[in-house]
Amino acid sequence: SIWFNENTEPFTVKLLALKGASKYFKRRPLPTQTITSINSDDSIEFDIKITHEMEILPIIKYWVPHLKVLEPKWLDDIVKQDLQEYLKED
Repeated sequence: SIWFNENTEPFTVKLLALKGASKYFKRRPLPTQTITSINSDDSIEFDIKITHEMEILPIIKYWVPHLKVLEPKWLDDIVKQDLQEYLKED
């Protein structure tokens, strides 16, 4: 990704992929992706290490509402704020 910064300490993003998206993330994992749990409803929880939020924000937005941010909260807040702004526009 053009947003990757080798001089920045990576941080972990925890995501939940619901049934509609989980097969994609199982079949074609993202770089640095680690599946942490596979749930009985076919959803998966996974972690990804990134250095900048723009490494993952476009992917999250592409998969809305099938992909949810579990942690960090500030990233979840960015996604929700962007969606609220989008929905306000005519």
